[in-house]
Amino acid sequence: MGRRGGVARGVRAGRDGTAETAAEPASAREGSLLTAPHLDVAVSAGDDRERVVTLSGELDAATARDVRESLTELIATAPGTVVVLDLHELEFIDSTGLGLLVGAQKQARDAGRDLVLGSPRRPVYRALEVAGLVDLFDIRPNG
Repeated sequence: MGRRGGVARGVRAGRDGTAETAAEPASAREGSLLTAPHLDVAVSAGDDRERVVTLSGELDAATARDVRESLTELIATAPGTVVVLDLHELEFIDSTGLGLLVGAQKQARDAGRDLVLGSPRRPVYRALEVAGLVDLFDIRPNG
């Protein structure tokens, strides 16, 4: 979900799987697209060709829908040809999150952009390995 009318919209997700939409001032966090108790998404410019999306926390069924909406918008409209998903602060990913990454890869490819996964932590990289997805992505250990 992107910014709408000066408000960053996010999801408040509980550990029990329930979720509710919440709003907070867009100025609450510079560059923030989405803030939820278990996930933050922030976008920054890399170089002229890159947009860097930093995912912090947990990418799971409770948070993936809003991340998908934000990434879809970014891939479709952001200047540059490379979208880097910086995963160094992502602590957990489930099958829904993995599906989101696969969908983002397809969308980026269809839009003529490159999608790079940067600096995944060991548990996130292991989830990609177990799912047989490592070869699908350009994974860079240092961003």
